[in-house]
Amino acid sequence: MDFVLLAMRYKRAIIAIVIFCGAAALGLTYIVPNTYSAETMLLPPDRISSSGLLSSLNAGGALKILKEVENPSVDLIQNILESEAVAERLARDSTVHHYFARREESQDAILSRIQSTLLTLPGFSDVRIRGTVETGWFPSSAQKEEAKHLSAYIANLACRTMDTLIGEILRSDARQARMYADSDYVRRNRELDSLDGVKEQFEQQNGIPALHAQTLATIEQISLLESDEDKSEIRLNVLERDFSSDAARVEAARAELEEARAARSRYEYASAIGPGLDTLPAISRRYAEILRKQAVLEPIVSFLRQERDQQDIFAERVRSVITIVDTARTPEARSSPKRIPMLALGVTGGGFLSILYVAFATFLASVTLSKETIVGEPENSLLPSA
Repeated sequence: MDFVLLAMRYKRAIIAIVIFCGAAALGLTYIVPNTYSAETMLLPPDRISSSGLLSSLNAGGALKILKEVENPSVDLIQNILESEAVAERLARDSTVHHYFARREESQDAILSRIQSTLLTLPGFSDVRIRGTVETGWFPSSAQKEEAKHLSAYIANLACRTMDTLIGEILRSDARQARMYADSDYVRRNRELDSLDGVKEQFEQQNGIPALHAQTLATIEQISLLESDEDKSEIRLNVLERDFSSDAARVEAARAELEEARAARSRYEYASAIGPGLDTLPAISRRYAEILRKQAVLEPIVSFLRQERDQQDIFAERVRSVITIVDTARTPEARSSPKRIPMLALGVTGGGFLSILYVAFATFLASVTLSKETIVGEPENSLLPSA
């Protein structure tokens, strides 16, 4: 009851404080920068297809087992969106550059502001890219509309830029792998053609030396093992140049190469592989060497031809590796500040201040009353009466 009486006693001050704080909080929402947000939703690549390009890029078998819920492609998307490469490309857009250049002076500050504008929100089955744009202080209606449209524009532009950047990297790596396979194919094919001429010239000059069947089988086996080794080495070199190859595939190719080398070494040092080529007559040894080189190069040239054609097909089939489910739409309202929560916060703060005011006013009143009581007592009140 004492509290109620105090509140009734100071009701005008309490109401004034609460109204003032609420009005101040509400008026602050018209002064502070307004924030507008728009989102676009993507499907993670390796949830679209188990053999998707980015699924092999981001995770090997062990990582896929460890990340049963997480999607490694989300990390790739987030890293690309947070990179300076995407920010630089976004800054080249006239609309984006014009908006941020009015608020930032240096190019580094513009790039930093663009990077802070984009936010990646990973989910279990989707990825959301949020574009958040702030106005300046005391925003006008035109500034609010500009920030509102820019939030959706920059979110959609970031998705297209990321898609373009990934496509360029993939096409560039496919082109490098194709150039490597093509150059190696030209060299090996030229060498094979020259061997055909050397063999024909040798046979014209020296006839066709008769070789033992076991020697021919030895040449064929050694050539097969050497060609397997060369193909494993070529495959490893191609994978090391390929952007879509993960570490597990590269390590598997490297292990395959080591195994091919070991198999050839074991066969060469085996005891029961027929007569050694160095024991043959000189003419037969030279002819056997030509046959061996020819037998090695024929499968290599065929393999390189297939690899070159495959890289051509891959370069042509490189397309968008992300799927945009929902494009960002222009928001109808700002994301902050919220007027109703700000008003509630102002009223709450006004109530707290009014409590402090009532307590302080009551304290002053009690102190004043005590002083008046002391002053009002007679000086000889302690003496006995006559």
